[in-house]
Amino acid sequence: MARLRDAARQGEFPWVDVCSGVADEQVLFLAAFLHDLGKAIDEREHESIGREIARQVGERLGLAEDRVNLLERLVNEHMVLLSTARLRDIYAPDTLLNCAKSVGSEAFLKMLLLHSFADARSVSELTFTEVEERLVLDLYFGVLRTLQEREDVSSVHVLARDR
Repeated sequence: MARLRDAARQGEFPWVDVCSGVADEQVLFLAAFLHDLGKAIDEREHESIGREIARQVGERLGLAEDRVNLLERLVNEHMVLLSTARLRDIYAPDTLLNCAKSVGSEAFLKMLLLHSFADARSVSELTFTEVEERLVLDLYFGVLRTLQEREDVSSVHVLARDR
């Protein structure tokens, strides 16, 4: 995670924009630290078990409820971008729309991208190939565009309704 933040500080694309969109860096770093603790209990269910652990840790640290919820969500959904990039057609409109609905916001998407890259890179340089990096980034940009388009459509509906 620190390497990605350093890349942003050096002006590397896309990390400047991604890092500037992180609302709560402390929660992001805490999620990166906690996200795989559930594997010690059950490898297949590690996201949901990790979510429970994250809630307990967040509450014990005295985090505000919204920060605990964000921590839980980051831990629970940390595989969304990686698994979608590996298993789906990331250029298909339905894939992008479903991923955008799951992610919900640009801010969360940016945190999830940083979390995904940090997680994948920390396992091994050999397991997260340049091809996978490219797929995850392409997915990120497709989902980002979809979220922005949905926001534009929502704005048009609000303007039309308010007339």
